[in-house]
Amino acid sequence: MSEFLFIHITDFPHNKDPLTAELIPCVIRSSSESAWNACTLADINSDGFTSVTVYIPGLHVLSTHVCVPKAQLKYLPKILPFLCEEKLACDIDSVHIATGRPQGELVPVRITQRSLLEGLLKCLQALGLSPDAVYADNEPFISLVQGDQQLLWVDEQGSLIITHEASQPTPFCSIPEQAPTLINTLNTQQPLFVYRQTLSPDTLNSTITLALEKLISQGMTVVEHSLPRSNGNISHLARLEAIDSSPLNTGINLLTGTYAPNKTQGTNVRWQLLALTATLLLGLNVLYLMASGYFFSARADQLQAATETLYRQYFPQDQRIVNIRTQTQNHLNSTTGNGQSDFFVLLNEVHNGWGQFDNQLTLKSIRFNKSRQEMLLDIESDSIQQLDQLRRSLGDQAELLSASESNLPNNPNGIRGRLKIAKGS
Repeated sequence: MSEFLFIHITDFPHNKDPLTAELIPCVIRSSSESAWNACTLADINSDGFTSVTVYIPGLHVLSTHVCVPKAQLKYLPKILPFLCEEKLACDIDSVHIATGRPQGELVPVRITQRSLLEGLLKCLQALGLSPDAVYADNEPFISLVQGDQQLLWVDEQGSLIITHEASQPTPFCSIPEQAPTLINTLNTQQPLFVYRQTLSPDTLNSTITLALEKLISQGMTVVEHSLPRSNGNISHLARLEAIDSSPLNTGINLLTGTYAPNKTQGTNVRWQLLALTATLLLGLNVLYLMASGYFFSARADQLQAATETLYRQYFPQDQRIVNIRTQTQNHLNSTTGNGQSDFFVLLNEVHNGWGQFDNQLTLKSIRFNKSRQEMLLDIESDSIQQLDQLRRSLGDQAELLSASESNLPNNPNGIRGRLKIAKGS
């Protein structure tokens, strides 16, 4: 049975060197459990998990968009660093950039420090954990904002505003006390969805409420949802509930490019092997067809030459051969006249006289002389009387030339005779 592990890192000590799993606080939940449990990364038992998903604080991930004309989307991997460079205050080579699905000409991107990502992966691999995905923990909230909507999130750990304005839809993270200031940056022409806890001190709640009421008076649509208070053992409880309610593939996976999981790379290798095998088989098939074509072409030439040789043996008077089949048919038609030659006339007469001796006489050979228009028949019979009866049945044109004992093992008392039949005699 597949079991998934979700790790939410609540604070990332990115300035610790060396970074170890004992220094990384987190809360975890497996697919067989309903509650999140607080621990450090080093406390996780890696046995039996088929999929590992990690959420890191959104404070360490810049979530933004870049504008790319559709005609240039195919060159996105090459031009992306230049498009993101103006949004950064650090060397472009020190960050890792992951992209999401383009939305028109807007391409969502997530930018994080390479050192942070590499340090996290190193700690996880030391524990025997190979994550399938690493998301910023504000990804579920970003997915809640559609079209021209805006989102305000306020809990005991901080406040967050997310907008999807085409100019630069960037989320901001800050302490809860800065929520009223962030509220003043909102666009009153777009609806606002508010998620907040009951905060202490109460004066902070009152200040946020007054700021929201001011926006409502200016015509803004505000839809408010209350959040449960965090319990004493687990911080970020409300945010974890938002993560629980989001699909597993929500957001942009930071593990792309050189950080992609080995499973994905292995799949690509298998596809490459399959494509290579298919190409090889196709090449072999083409070579086979070419060799077969050459062989059958050579064989056809040999048969054509043999046919022409045989034709010239039978019809040496033909100086030119155009179509062997047609010319042969013409020769046969001219020889047989209306379909009956002298040979067939005599053969028909023999057949008519032979009927009464069926199964009594055996025809051994036939020889026909065209110039004399006569046919010689070698016949075996049980007696000379049968040969004489056959001669008489053929009429005056038939003549019994000879008759003698056959001395054959299968018929020692038989008679073998030669009969001549001539046309018109």
